[in-house]
Amino acid sequence: MHSALIGADGLHSAVRAQLFGESAPLRYAGYSALRGIAHWHDERFPFERGGGFEAWGPGKRFGVSAIGQGRIFWFAAVNAPQGQELPPAERKAAALRQFRGWMEPIEALISATDEASILSHDIFDRRPLAGWSRGRVTLLGDAAHPMLPNLG
Repeated sequence: MHSALIGADGLHSAVRAQLFGESAPLRYAGYSALRGIAHWHDERFPFERGGGFEAWGPGKRFGVSAIGQGRIFWFAAVNAPQGQELPPAERKAAALRQFRGWMEPIEALISATDEASILSHDIFDRRPLAGWSRGRVTLLGDAAHPMLPNLG
């Protein structure tokens, strides 16, 4: 039997650092993202699994994708300086403020999301490596090739 290691340990991968040393620095994309999953249903918006939309406005965008069982994944991308991630208790109010008056059902989806489960992150990518493997060790996902969510 042969052993292998798959380093799927994310953007700050320890496996990547051990295999290739300090590689190209992270590059801030110029925006932060809020993300959530709402348990939501409205007959006016019959999203099929995998169906959704993306709405764009000045300096922001909001995307939606149905993930099944009455759950809707959403993300809100807002142009902002790096390092302005919001604490959990402020995320829902900030999302509602940023997207007040946008097309339906954006505000309804944000409102239907459990505040404690809304994530907030600055978005980064990194210049790709020439290779992702050495011997029986390989990288996967963000450990190998972090990229912006709209490119994934």
